[in-house]
Amino acid sequence: MPHASSPRICLVAGVPRSGSTWAFNAARRLLELSGTALQAAWIADYRPEDPAPVHLVKAHKPEEVTFTPDIVLTTRRRPEACLASLIRMGWLKNEPEAIRRSWAWHHRLYAHWQARSDLEIAYDEITGAPEAALDRLAAVLDLSLPPGATAAVAAELAALQAPGTGHYDPVTLLHPGHRGGRQQGAVTPAAILQIVDGLARPGELPEV
Repeated sequence: MPHASSPRICLVAGVPRSGSTWAFNAARRLLELSGTALQAAWIADYRPEDPAPVHLVKAHKPEEVTFTPDIVLTTRRRPEACLASLIRMGWLKNEPEAIRRSWAWHHRLYAHWQARSDLEIAYDEITGAPEAALDRLAAVLDLSLPPGATAAVAAELAALQAPGTGHYDPVTLLHPGHRGGRQQGAVTPAAILQIVDGLARPGELPEV
């Protein structure tokens, strides 16, 4: 446990478009419902000097994380689905070479965070069994919650709205188009797999 003067730092990390924003908001709302005072922020907005007893920080790149977290929360989604989602968002070019580079980077990034994870939440849990995922998350965070809290948070997370324009929401970290609606060269996960056919699969690439 950290010293009384030091915050308890919970890091939400993982591959982009794997459900990490859901995990961040799930942890944020569970902590708030437990009565915990916290700072919740994207890594670029994080203020280490904030006096809140809990700091909840979301990041993707290991080199951005210059502190030692007390808890690491991660998410898992099929890499071809992540890449297809990145293309939909306009964050990855729909070009074979760019897709192959991103495929390799995603596997290395996943291996890095999975090795450090205290709790991994699968994307299928987020979409199919969110209350069970929230129960596991509350247990890892060691939270005392009011009755019905996880059901209420599951419904709240399902109803979150992304901003219509501009940058990401500083509270939810949702981007415009985060939950659909932005189409910039739609591509299917099956098409991604055809492009990366023969390349290394998870577990076959070295850790970053």
